[in-house]
Amino acid sequence: MCRSWLRIDCYGRRSKIDGLDDVAARAKVRAQAPDADPADLILMFDELGIRDPADAMPDIAPEARRRRLTAAVNLAVLARPSPAVYVIEDAHWIDSTSESLLAEFLAVVPRSRSLVLITFRPEYEGALNHAAGAQTIALAPLDDAETVGLVAEQLGPHPSVRALVDHIAERASGNPFFAEELVRDLVGRGVLVGERGSYTCSD
Repeated sequence: MCRSWLRIDCYGRRSKIDGLDDVAARAKVRAQAPDADPADLILMFDELGIRDPADAMPDIAPEARRRRLTAAVNLAVLARPSPAVYVIEDAHWIDSTSESLLAEFLAVVPRSRSLVLITFRPEYEGALNHAAGAQTIALAPLDDAETVGLVAEQLGPHPSVRALVDHIAERASGNPFFAEELVRDLVGRGVLVGERGSYTCSD
């Protein structure tokens, strides 16, 4: 059974470790890398978005920072005694430095008890899309019937929302995220009133 997971959003550089706040997350990382250099830990905390503002960043060149951070991360992954899942979201937004670091991280994952899940748009052709031994799962757009079903499930059965189902489904063009965002927008503007699965239309 997986004991831990880490989520990184390549757009906002946000992370989440077991749902912990920053203080607890730093303690968790320290426990998993007890032999790490304190300066390397600060680099790791900064990369994960959990650095204590009171901790000064080490004064080193960018390339040296990348090498030290890569070595520290890889050492921590290989030293883990229990399985872990690492989720890297929106890789199409990633910067070149982070991409290089994560590509080297992926190279050591097969030697650990870990799993990495990476999400990205079809146009992304970077290094994370070509990891050795990786399996790609391409998600095609929903067809018309599936999109209508998704929207209808979100809106609910009330007669006042029936006309919106096809309209939203057409605008979403098979993208389930767009369908949910369109519904959320209508709720935010007060056009839809209620909760998921039981909305009514005020207009």
